[in-house]
Amino acid sequence: MVWLVIEVLQILLIGMLVVGYRNLQRRMDEGRYRFDTHPPPSVTDE
Repeated sequence: MVWLVIEVLQILLIGMLVVGYRNLQRRMDEGRYRFDTHPPPSVTDE
């Protein structure tokens, strides 16, 4: 019984990590796209 609970928890943990990694990748891709269309302000442009 205990090993079944541990197995389920491991599967849930792996699933959460995969979803978090996908969200992070999507956010990074959106950020890269935004910088392509609107470059960040340069420190030297004052």
